[in-house]
Amino acid sequence: MKKNFKAKSLSILSTVAILSTMVPHASASVTLSDISSSYAKEEINELVQKGIIYGTGDGKFNPMSNIKRQDFAIVLVRALNLDTDNPPQSPSFKDVPQNNYAFSAVEAAVKAGLIKGMGNGVFGINQNLTREQMAVIFVNALGVNSAGKGQNLAFSDVNSISDWAKDAVGAAVELELMKGNPDGTFKPSNQASRQEVALVAYKFLNEKTKIDEQKPSVTPPPTPIPQTPTPIPVPIPSPTPSTGGGTPSTGTGGNSSSNGDLEIANLVKAAIAALPAKGDVMLT
Repeated sequence: MKKNFKAKSLSILSTVAILSTMVPHASASVTLSDISSSYAKEEINELVQKGIIYGTGDGKFNPMSNIKRQDFAIVLVRALNLDTDNPPQSPSFKDVPQNNYAFSAVEAAVKAGLIKGMGNGVFGINQNLTREQMAVIFVNALGVNSAGKGQNLAFSDVNSISDWAKDAVGAAVELELMKGNPDGTFKPSNQASRQEVALVAYKFLNEKTKIDEQKPSVTPPPTPIPQTPTPIPVPIPSPTPSTGGGTPSTGTGGNSSSNGDLEIANLVKAAIAALPAKGDVMLT
């Protein structure tokens, strides 16, 4: 019984340790005791205040430790404020099931086109993030065109950078998100540390803000207001009195056909009266 209780206790403690990286802490009261000598101290504190990255428990950040791929997905999703409330019914990767603490974050990053797996339906859960992987993901998240940027790299180990990551590394260096080492190398396959991720994430957010501000604002066209056409008045001809030699008027009232016939008869009578007299004419 004691052995089983001890095993269960260790399991609970392990679960708590994992969840401590996920559950937001009260940022105003967080004081990290192990970042005083970190080169990313200010950036770490800034991201903690924004709720993007958290410590590992016991008031520590562990700046020199590595970061897992799924934990980096969580940081990325928080930085971009991606929707994690509507994950798919079926997992995209067989090693990130629905009950995994990073499932929603991984799926949100995949849906946004920011993170891909390792092939064969595997995400690479619990694998450490590398420097070149971090460069690719952050550059993709910025949405910048990195084509051909790898040609400008001058690191002594440039040939060790993967072909699929070379242009992104070039863009990350050009945008000053990342830089090489003092010995002139980039070390693309080195595992990214937590303090390094915090520094690059901080620079990434600043760069994204600048890019977003430069985008032209799109104003939706105004909704057209239907207009009722104004009716055009139809002119009503006024009656013209008939004269002996003028044009007969149709009139505006009574029987227009009878009036017209009468006027025509009068004209015929006048025309006959004007003829030279040959004899009596009886008109019916």
